[in-house]
Amino acid sequence: MYHKNKTLFGPDRLYDHLEGLKNQIKSDIDMSADQLRANGNESIISFYKNKYCITPLTLYIDNKTAHDEETTIDVSRDPFRNLFGDSKCTTKGM
Repeated sequence: MYHKNKTLFGPDRLYDHLEGLKNQIKSDIDMSADQLRANGNESIISFYKNKYCITPLTLYIDNKTAHDEETTIDVSRDPFRNLFGDSKCTTKGM
């Protein structure tokens, strides 16, 4: 599940969010053998499935819309642009 205050087309990258979740899962799962034995496999699987489940994106083709007005696009993270420092780079686009 994507965090409530973040959106797919927001300023943060989905990849960064998923990498953060992956690292959180790794540290969260680090439990002792006694803890593993005390809880059954099904309860452990159910706990982590409910905690880290990601709802797939649903696209509704019939409800698509497009805006044909010019906008500013942030291309600062484009690996093919030679940017120096933490400068922000934008371009015009549709």
